[in-house]
Amino acid sequence: MAKMGMGYSFMVNEAGLKQQVGAGSMSMPVKISASTGFKQCIATVMDQKTQKTITVTSTNKQEEGSLTDMSSGGGEKNSFVNDNGDIISIPSQSPTQVLLNGKEAASFKVPVKSMDRLFLTQDISKSVYYEKGKIYRADGTEESLSGVLFPKVGTLGNETAVYNFKMFKNEAGAKDVYLCKKVI
Repeated sequence: MAKMGMGYSFMVNEAGLKQQVGAGSMSMPVKISASTGFKQCIATVMDQKTQKTITVTSTNKQEEGSLTDMSSGGGEKNSFVNDNGDIISIPSQSPTQVLLNGKEAASFKVPVKSMDRLFLTQDISKSVYYEKGKIYRADGTEESLSGVLFPKVGTLGNETAVYNFKMFKNEAGAKDVYLCKKVI
């Protein structure tokens, strides 16, 4: 079985953590990644018996899924781990939802098609998604942001804002580029 890529899967770190991922010896590793701050990791295996995927974090939080969830989104990762060890995912059967450890934490009016345009805040329920010149908030509201270039969302203290570049024509008719901030 090992020659076919199946067997026991473990997460091991320098401190000696040896945590099994999946229930038995009939699992095949599918994906592994780390959180943005490299504090936690996530591993996904496919259980050969059930044909389901099992995702486990280094803090032993688990989520069950399907192969469809692994391959949806045009190859983009649709589940990842944050620095707290929580699994954040977008299910393929309901791409408007953002799940935190398998439970809905946010929902948008439009499907999340690009993880690069999903901006998660500390409180996932206040996250935003940017698409086609609009900011969609998880509370169901939306706001048009025309002419925005390279939007990014950041939180400083208790204030979450969209930061972006925008071009304006000055009095002489030349184009000036400004860094803009909009509190959301």
